[in-house]
Amino acid sequence: MKRALVLIVLLLSSPAWSATYYVDQTGGLDANTGLATDNAWKTIAKVNGETFSAGDSILFKKGETWREQLTVPSSGSAGNPITFSSYGMGATPKITGADLVTPGTSWGVFVGEFGWTTVGGLTSDFGAAQFSCSGKGTPAVSGTVTAISIDSSNADSTADIKVGMYLDNGTAPGTKHGTEQEVQNNATYSREWHDFPYSASVTAGTYYYSCFALSAAGDWLLGYTTSGGTNKFTDTWTYGDVWESPFVVDTSSSSNIAIKAKYTAPNIWQTSIAANPIFVLFDGVLGRRENSLANLNSARDYYWSGGVLYIYSTSDPDTAYTSPGVEVSVRNRNIYITGKDYITIDGIHVMASNSINVNTDGVPYDIRDSTNITVNDFDVKYGYYTGLYAYAATKTVSNITISNGSVSISGNGIGLYGSASYGLDTVTLDNVSVHDISNWGANFPNDTRVFGDIDREGIGINGYGKTTGVTLSDISIYDIGNSTDTNNYGLFLYQTDNTTVERFDIYNCSRAGIAIEDGGGAYGKNITLRYGKVHANGATSIGPTGFSGGISIRTANAGGLDNLSIYNVVIDNNYGNATDNAWKRGGLVLYKYSSAGANDAPILIKNNILSNNDTYELQVHDAGTGGFSGLASDYNLFYRSSDNSIMFGDTAYDTTHVIGGSAGFYSNDQGQDTNSLFANPLFVSSSSSDFHLQATSPAINAGVDVGLTTDYAGRTVPFGVAPDIGAYEAGPWSGYGGGMYRGRMGIHWMW
Repeated sequence: MKRALVLIVLLLSSPAWSATYYVDQTGGLDANTGLATDNAWKTIAKVNGETFSAGDSILFKKGETWREQLTVPSSGSAGNPITFSSYGMGATPKITGADLVTPGTSWGVFVGEFGWTTVGGLTSDFGAAQFSCSGKGTPAVSGTVTAISIDSSNADSTADIKVGMYLDNGTAPGTKHGTEQEVQNNATYSREWHDFPYSASVTAGTYYYSCFALSAAGDWLLGYTTSGGTNKFTDTWTYGDVWESPFVVDTSSSSNIAIKAKYTAPNIWQTSIAANPIFVLFDGVLGRRENSLANLNSARDYYWSGGVLYIYSTSDPDTAYTSPGVEVSVRNRNIYITGKDYITIDGIHVMASNSINVNTDGVPYDIRDSTNITVNDFDVKYGYYTGLYAYAATKTVSNITISNGSVSISGNGIGLYGSASYGLDTVTLDNVSVHDISNWGANFPNDTRVFGDIDREGIGINGYGKTTGVTLSDISIYDIGNSTDTNNYGLFLYQTDNTTVERFDIYNCSRAGIAIEDGGGAYGKNITLRYGKVHANGATSIGPTGFSGGISIRTANAGGLDNLSIYNVVIDNNYGNATDNAWKRGGLVLYKYSSAGANDAPILIKNNILSNNDTYELQVHDAGTGGFSGLASDYNLFYRSSDNSIMFGDTAYDTTHVIGGSAGFYSNDQGQDTNSLFANPLFVSSSSSDFHLQATSPAINAGVDVGLTTDYAGRTVPFGVAPDIGAYEAGPWSGYGGGMYRGRMGIHWMW
């Protein structure tokens, strides 16, 4: 009997008892069991409400889209994670934070108003100086006036009313504008808006006066005229002309009368959307977010204000966009994993998270206080705050693997954040691309600060001194940042220890390609950058000041940055912000804050190419005492055609005084780079970012063994008698001078 009970327990705990559930947005029903493709569930809400066992799999049908948030409801166990993946044929399943604008019921042609002015204190006797054409304004967008609307805010008024519109001549009404006026004879109006039909084309940015005249009941012909008796609504008149006859408007008390013009713009459409949708997509294509109605003049332009979304379309959006239509971001998250462990997300794409709460929401992939999480085969687009986020608030977040995917068009790319009490431990990012982060060009031309006060980083790791064991490999980061923010770094390592970054390509970041900082503590220990490319970062003119260029390393603590190593990195053609101090920009900058004591941390800089960077190739700025006494820079190659090349402390060395054995040369004076070279590296093509070495490059066989066995492309190191300087080991399969080499991504031609 005991043996039978043990067998039952073992069977129940075995992965063989795990279940597979299917979710089909089109053909499923939540009333189904979910245990077969023809008995699938329909909604993510159903998934969120279930309790799953370790080893279970929840599979979403390919080709389907869910407009819901997946909140992982259960944890797996060691060796038996709960897996969320896909089944079937077709496109990868997608979870979006955007909803469709309901076809057929939501869109209406734009109706606006301008020139709303209230004229108060009107009595039974008043003149033009007190009340003439008070509704001055300009339309937000060009269109056609359909009515001039008037409201009496006090007791009922009995009068004839006539309306008109006049161009502004700079200080007063000028030429009459429009073709129709309307007379309402002896009508009664009861403190509400009344529309008087009118027709006139109007142009955004042009000011117009909306005018009206009232007469005594039945006495319009004695109404608004010049002193000579000419009707002023049919002839040119001069502002300030007197009324020939007094008006009768509610003689029992003074009156307030308001006036405004109503107009339409046939190519502007509107619908009610309660919250500001950061992202609007038109048949899956991101629209162009504008900051005013006046800027809506091309297909897929959109603008939101006061609970109304406006778009530009030359025809009804219901017929112009049908695959799938117009989508607006409304949910803060797409996949939310909080307080759960042993979870795998494989092959599910997410997009369009929305939030007005900066630094809290708007995260398509949100992982918090969870361990043993794997995210594979992912594509993240349109994240308001951060595309993919892992945060340790109440416990250490450990064993996180993120691989084979991309993050784009988000406020930040990937954020790995510790807190004052907890950090991250053992995090791996492999084969990941991050691009177009807060630098969206044509999509956000007039609204670059839509994200509020946040940093814009491709990958940001904020360890708070409690994060360790991070590995980034085969990483590409490009097109990061905008012209208004300071920390637009491609990769930012802050208070993070035991971190390796290898085989990386970082370019077109508006600040530094890589920034490393100890944050004033004894952090930033055991960081290694190896076999990478950092090029074309920084900007020649940008708003706020900050560090810019290739790689920026900053310390404010004597014990920070221990064992920082930079091996076989190409640092080429990085720019500097002209508004920054010179010591904040260059190819490689080591900067010590003035409050920091002597930093004797081993900092090893070897086998790197620093070429054609703005201001300096290498800059070691010693703002405190003691300098960087642990710095060991050697076997590098420096090159620029003219001007100063290296700044060490307060001494600048020009291109003719870099490597040499006598006084006045950098290598002699500072005891650094005695085996380094100053020479043209002879890249295949620096202008096209091809940093392979030509056969005659002086960098070939000029490096030193630092324990690395493969280069950026996976080629064996060394190929010749010694390692090459730079990211690529040179040479074909036999000899130099041209041929092919085999890299990580296949076969390539090599000169």
